[in-house]
Amino acid sequence: MFVVFDLDRVLIQNPFLFGVFPEVARVLRPYVPAGVPAEEWRTWIVVRIYERHRDLLMAGDWVASSDWDGIVNHVAQSLGFAGALDVTGLVRAHARPPYIAAYPDAAPALAWLRARARRLYWISNGFARYQLPVMEALGLQNYFDGYFAPDTHDAVKPHKEIYDAILAAAGEPARKGVMIGDSLTTDVAGGRRAGLYTIWLDRTLNPVFHGLNPWDIPHSQLFTQYVEDMIRREFAYEAYRLDVLGECIPDAVITDLTQVPAVIDHLIACSRLQVS
Repeated sequence: MFVVFDLDRVLIQNPFLFGVFPEVARVLRPYVPAGVPAEEWRTWIVVRIYERHRDLLMAGDWVASSDWDGIVNHVAQSLGFAGALDVTGLVRAHARPPYIAAYPDAAPALAWLRARARRLYWISNGFARYQLPVMEALGLQNYFDGYFAPDTHDAVKPHKEIYDAILAAAGEPARKGVMIGDSLTTDVAGGRRAGLYTIWLDRTLNPVFHGLNPWDIPHSQLFTQYVEDMIRREFAYEAYRLDVLGECIPDAVITDLTQVPAVIDHLIACSRLQVS
């Protein structure tokens, strides 16, 4: 058995929102057009950054859409900033609390799986050079046997190429693999395309589904509409051109990682997986 984790909002909080982007905004503040209200300059800059990210996604420039150094400097240059901003360096500088955090359920779940799975991997649409400093600072990197990211494998979720690399590294058939993530459009769709068992982490799951087993939730009457509604909340979901009902319905749904052992035990009992 091998298990693949997404990172952001699953295991970790990265430093971009509370550390990196506020620092970028501070540097670029003198270049904000005069017409922007004084109380809105910070938000105005961050919105420009996300607009560039979205434009690259919609154009299908997948790896560039994850390159925050390139994105931030594109915005900076469009404002007339003559220097170069080192986003990678800012990530390293902010790879500490309170700018980063591990979810409380992360380490216990990883420790439980480490004792049972043959391989643990993480996969992210964030560059490894942004994710590794955070994972190392939080003490989570040692749980993993490898990682997959746009700057290491020239591909992104949900596309098949990056999952093919995982299968090659695992040396096991897809039916022995589990994908755990919070995004229906990248984690669930990508895992399903690859043939992995998909576990969707929804920390704010609608209470109407509470009380159901994680593996029964996808079969409940209201779940399809819930998935369609949730996908519309995901950033630039339309860029991936997905078959929502065919690719974005997970095999199980959990609200926190403490439920992972129950799902794995269920899979083993159903002969879906075999522990190493």
